[in-house]
Amino acid sequence: MTIQGFNLDEVEQFHNQVSKIIKQLKDDIDYRNDIIAHGKNYNNVKIYFQKISRFLQYPNSANINNFYRVRKNETDNPFKSRKELVYPEPNTNQKDRMNNTKFRILYVSLNEFTAIAETRIDNDYIGKNFQLTRFSTNNTLTVYKLGMFSELYLNSPRDSDYVKEKMNNMFGSEHHDKTIQGYSALECAMADILYSKEEDYHLLSAILADAIFTTNPKIDAIMYPSMQNRYGINLAIRKECADLLEISYSSLNELQKVYQNGFYKYYTKMECLDFDNIKEFEFNKIERNATFR
Repeated sequence: MTIQGFNLDEVEQFHNQVSKIIKQLKDDIDYRNDIIAHGKNYNNVKIYFQKISRFLQYPNSANINNFYRVRKNETDNPFKSRKELVYPEPNTNQKDRMNNTKFRILYVSLNEFTAIAETRIDNDYIGKNFQLTRFSTNNTLTVYKLGMFSELYLNSPRDSDYVKEKMNNMFGSEHHDKTIQGYSALECAMADILYSKEEDYHLLSAILADAIFTTNPKIDAIMYPSMQNRYGINLAIRKECADLLEISYSSLNELQKVYQNGFYKYYTKMECLDFDNIKEFEFNKIERNATFR
């Protein structure tokens, strides 16, 4: 078996190329507008990202039944349609991570607190409302797990039987320490794009997600660690898969307190458990101080 590796110097070259793209987005308005319009430069960046993401084509099966999404809602009226709960109408002014007007994904988390953290809700938002929605499925997802090699290289016992067995299963040999090292570094470089806080962070993160799904047409989602909530996990679910998810719960909540370690206190004001009427869900008021759980 011939394994295509990616070494640390190549990862550094990738870093440098991404930095050049980011600088051009800042300095060249025509280049930026062409990216937003999905023109030639969008396609060139996507092709480049496809070449890079091909090195990490190791899909995983994930048996996950529930996913959580949070949307800020500063009114007292909950979002009442599936369209509003899944993803808002795309426009060029929105800065949705990994989304643009051409490419749409459902951005969810495995825990509601991670979902809250991903909306950048902080102390300034206390007293305001947000909507928490749970999506459910009985299907096994095929995921592109970003962080799999970093977990193996950085968070697993060095030279252990566990690591050797993983290398044997993936590469047919236990002598691939440098391969794991390079792939781990590449994952970190790709994660820098997804986690970026640059002004136009959403532009490159959307192209990278588009490239990953194009290179891996059989995956349902990209799974990766949260940077907003320590140890939290996020998924970017392909639209075709997201459209098949059921909505099993939604609530309008008022934020009460933000704790420093990524936890929150909130009270539920309205909730919905019946989603048969897809045009307008019916929410019931909660008269007591209660939360989703």
